[in-house]
Amino acid sequence: MPFKNTDLAVRTSDGRNIVLLEDLVYVTEAGETIIVPVGSTADGCSTPREVWNLLPPFGQYWLAAVLHDFLYRKTTRTQAECDLLFLEAMKSLDVDLLIRETIYEGVHLGGSWAFNDDRRLKLQALAARHRV
Repeated sequence: MPFKNTDLAVRTSDGRNIVLLEDLVYVTEAGETIIVPVGSTADGCSTPREVWNLLPPFGQYWLAAVLHDFLYRKTTRTQAECDLLFLEAMKSLDVDLLIRETIYEGVHLGGSWAFNDDRRLKLQALAARHRV
Protein backbone atom coordinates (compact mmCIF):
# COMPACT_ATOMS: atom_id res chain seq x y z
CA MET A 1 0.00 0.00 0.00
CA PRO A 2 1.41 3.43 -0.93
CA PHE A 3 0.60 4.88 2.52
CA LYS A 4 3.15 3.32 4.84
CA ASN A 5 1.07 4.02 7.95
CA THR A 6 -2.70 4.00 7.74
CA ASP A 7 -3.16 4.08 11.52
CA LEU A 8 -2.05 7.64 12.05
CA ALA A 9 -1.85 9.34 15.45
CA VAL A 10 -3.33 12.84 15.40
CA ARG A 11 -4.50 15.47 17.87
CA THR A 12 -7.52 17.74 17.54
CA SER A 13 -9.06 20.38 19.74
CA ASP A 14 -12.20 20.96 17.69
CA GLY A 15 -12.91 17.66 15.88
CA ARG A 16 -12.13 19.16 12.48
CA ASN A 17 -8.58 20.50 12.46
CA ILE A 18 -5.88 17.95 13.18
CA VAL A 19 -2.18 17.99 13.99
CA LEU A 20 -0.04 14.97 13.09
CA LEU A 21 1.65 13.28 16.03
CA GLU A 22 3.72 11.14 13.68
CA ASP A 23 4.95 11.35 10.10
CA LEU A 24 2.59 10.33 7.30
CA VAL A 25 4.55 8.53 4.58
CA TYR A 26 3.23 8.14 1.03
CA VAL A 27 5.02 6.48 -1.90
CA THR A 28 3.74 7.67 -5.27
CA GLU A 29 3.10 5.41 -8.25
CA ALA A 30 6.31 6.89 -9.69
CA GLY A 31 8.26 5.72 -6.62
CA GLU A 32 8.73 9.11 -4.95
CA THR A 33 8.46 9.11 -1.16
CA ILE A 34 6.57 12.07 0.30
CA ILE A 35 6.76 12.60 4.05
CA VAL A 36 4.17 14.76 5.78
CA PRO A 37 6.05 15.55 9.00
CA VAL A 38 4.94 15.51 12.62
CA GLY A 39 3.28 18.81 13.47
CA SER A 40 1.67 19.26 10.06
CA THR A 41 -1.94 20.39 10.14
CA ALA A 42 -4.95 19.44 8.06
CA ASP A 43 -8.70 19.95 8.07
CA GLY A 44 -9.78 16.87 6.16
CA CYS A 45 -11.49 16.97 2.82
CA SER A 46 -12.94 20.40 2.09
CA THR A 47 -16.35 19.22 1.04
CA PRO A 48 -19.24 21.66 1.47
CA ARG A 49 -21.15 21.21 4.73
CA GLU A 50 -24.34 20.55 2.72
CA VAL A 51 -22.89 17.22 1.48
CA TRP A 52 -21.19 16.01 4.66
CA ASN A 53 -23.75 13.23 5.01
CA LEU A 54 -22.43 11.86 1.68
CA LEU A 55 -18.83 13.13 1.68
CA PRO A 56 -17.69 13.92 5.23
CA PRO A 57 -14.36 15.68 5.81
CA PHE A 58 -12.85 12.50 7.28
CA GLY A 59 -14.16 9.72 5.06
CA GLN A 60 -12.20 6.80 3.63
CA TYR A 61 -10.07 9.36 1.76
CA TRP A 62 -8.91 11.29 4.85
CA LEU A 63 -5.23 10.30 4.57
CA ALA A 64 -5.23 11.51 0.96
CA ALA A 65 -6.76 14.80 2.16
CA VAL A 66 -3.97 15.20 4.76
CA LEU A 67 -1.40 14.60 2.02
CA HIS A 68 -3.17 17.11 -0.24
CA ASP A 69 -3.23 19.79 2.47
CA PHE A 70 0.51 19.32 2.94
CA LEU A 71 1.19 19.48 -0.80
CA TYR A 72 -0.74 22.75 -1.11
CA ARG A 73 0.80 24.35 1.96
CA LYS A 74 4.39 23.18 2.11
CA THR A 75 5.64 22.26 -1.37
CA THR A 76 6.47 24.07 -4.59
CA ARG A 77 4.37 21.74 -6.74
CA THR A 78 1.75 23.20 -9.04
CA GLN A 79 -1.92 22.99 -8.13
CA ALA A 80 -2.43 20.44 -10.92
CA GLU A 81 0.36 18.22 -9.54
CA CYS A 82 -1.06 18.43 -6.01
CA ASP A 83 -4.56 17.59 -7.22
CA LEU A 84 -3.39 14.63 -9.33
CA LEU A 85 -1.45 13.23 -6.37
CA PHE A 86 -4.62 13.59 -4.28
CA LEU A 87 -6.51 11.57 -6.89
CA GLU A 88 -3.74 8.96 -6.99
CA ALA A 89 -3.69 8.70 -3.19
CA MET A 90 -7.47 8.24 -3.04
CA LYS A 91 -7.17 5.44 -5.59
CA SER A 92 -4.49 3.79 -3.44
CA LEU A 93 -6.97 3.82 -0.54
CA ASP A 94 -9.56 2.03 -2.70
CA VAL A 95 -11.93 4.98 -2.62
CA ASP A 96 -14.86 4.29 -4.93
CA LEU A 97 -14.25 5.65 -8.46
CA LEU A 98 -17.31 7.92 -8.46
CA ILE A 99 -16.45 9.36 -5.04
CA ARG A 100 -12.81 10.02 -5.85
CA GLU A 101 -13.64 11.56 -9.24
CA THR A 102 -16.28 13.78 -7.61
CA ILE A 103 -13.86 14.95 -4.91
CA TYR A 104 -11.05 15.43 -7.44
CA GLU A 105 -13.22 17.50 -9.79
CA GLY A 106 -14.43 19.62 -6.88
CA VAL A 107 -10.94 20.38 -5.61
CA HIS A 108 -9.50 20.79 -9.10
CA LEU A 109 -12.22 23.24 -10.13
CA GLY A 110 -12.75 24.98 -6.79
CA GLY A 111 -9.37 24.62 -5.07
CA SER A 112 -7.62 27.61 -6.66
CA TRP A 113 -8.63 29.93 -3.84
CA ALA A 114 -7.23 27.57 -1.17
CA PHE A 115 -4.10 26.87 -3.21
CA ASN A 116 -3.38 30.56 -3.77
CA ASP A 117 -4.13 31.41 -0.13
CA ASP A 118 -1.82 28.63 1.11
CA ARG A 119 0.97 29.85 -1.21
CA ARG A 120 0.49 33.47 -0.07
CA LEU A 121 0.81 32.37 3.58
CA LYS A 122 3.90 30.33 2.76
CA LEU A 123 5.55 33.33 1.09
CA GLN A 124 4.68 35.56 4.05
CA ALA A 125 6.27 33.06 6.45
CA LEU A 126 9.43 32.90 4.33
CA ALA A 127 9.64 36.69 4.16
CA ALA A 128 9.21 36.97 7.93
CA ARG A 129 12.06 34.51 8.51
CA HIS A 130 14.37 36.54 6.28
CA ARG A 131 13.58 39.77 8.13
CA VAL A 132 14.76 38.34 11.46
